[in-house]
Amino acid sequence: MTAGCAAALRGGILYLTLDSPGSSVNVVTPALAAELEARLARGLAAGARAVVLQSAKRGSFVRRSPAITGSRATATTRTST
Repeated sequence: MTAGCAAALRGGILYLTLDSPGSSVNVVTPALAAELEARLARGLAAGARAVVLQSAKRGSFVRRSPAITGSRATATTRTST
């Protein structure tokens, strides 16, 4: 975990845990967004069927960095048949 995202795959569920280092809240920076995307891709490739996005910060989830704009925001979905 370098930018603040840890991943664990258990029972087909991918747990992504945000924990921005040095901050009392999670801040989505370009580096964290890239790490989150990479860990999600690896988890899906490893067979994840569901994703839980959680925070390691008590009482806080996420704050968007001014460096992330609407044009960079993307959503990834996967369905299985």
